[in-house]
Formats: sequence, C-alpha cells, structure tokens
Amino acid sequence: LRQLNWEKPVGWYSQIQEAEKWFNKALTRDPLRAMSFVSYGMCLDLRKDFEAGSSMFRLAEVVDPNGANTMAYIGWHFLQIDEYKKARAYLERSLGLNWWDNEMAKEQLEIVSIFE
Repeated sequence: LRQLNWEKPVGWYSQIQEAEKWFNKALTRDPLRAMSFVSYGMCLDLRKDFEAGSSMFRLAEVVDPNGANTMAYIGWHFLQIDEYKKARAYLERSLGLNWWDNEMAKEQLEIVSIFE
C-alpha cells in the first residue's frame, strides 16, 4: 500500500479501493485480527479519508493494544495527519514492545524528528 502511494501508477486508486473490499471481508471473517483494521485504515488514509482511517486504527488498538506492529502503524497514521506528538508516542511504544526488530518504528521516528 505504501509503495502504491509513493509510485502512484496508473490505476492505483482503484487498486486501493479493491484492497479495501478485501480487508472488509477479512474483518467480517476475523474481527480480532488487528492487521486487517490497520490495512483498511491505511487504505482510507491513502485516499485522504482520515476520519474513517482514524476509526480503523482505534479499533486496531482495541484488538491489539500491546502489538509492536500495531503501535508502529498507528504512529504512521498520526504522521499522515500531522499529529507528530501522538506519532512519536505510538512509535516509541512500539519500540518499547520490540526494540530489536522494528525498522518501521525506527524509520518513522526519524521522519517525525524532521517535522517536530
């Protein structure tokens, strides 16, 4: 999803819409899988529907409040909406949960540092 957003190839928007359909199906089948909420939220953020994206990330946190990946992606979400203090808090929490194998949180924290 992130690569689609960066490259924006022809038809990328329809690919995101198609992905949303699949993530919605995944949520219907397994509503306790946080990464389905995260992935759906990323699609919404990439379409600039940040309010709906925020809802998905909140649900991901409810389902997986101690997941390092979940916290990192919530931090990514807050970075997308320019809430750097919240982004930093979630990314640091992610690192606290998994400091040894968490490149995403480390990279996103570097980006947050640029904007703070």
